[in-house]
Amino acid sequence: MSTTKYPFERYLNVRIAYGPSFSPDGKRLSFLTGITGVAEVWSISRDIHASAPAWPDQLAFRGERVAGASYSPTDDLLPGL
Repeated sequence: MSTTKYPFERYLNVRIAYGPSFSPDGKRLSFLTGITGVAEVWSISRDIHASAPAWPDQLAFRGERVAGASYSPTDDLLPGL
């Protein structure tokens, strides 16, 4: 059995995304992540035919933790942003 050892710093770079919300048309996905050091709202296009992975756009720049953001059920809006 082979065991691979990774440096501790690698584990410090692990990030999570949570609180997903799809736009009403299903073309965008918003989520929260603390990649900048504090939980902010990000959004990414959901294009399954894209030739390369998309990079998400940061939507909130408050500098304070965002607890949640959900798309309006009828419009392409994230209320409160």
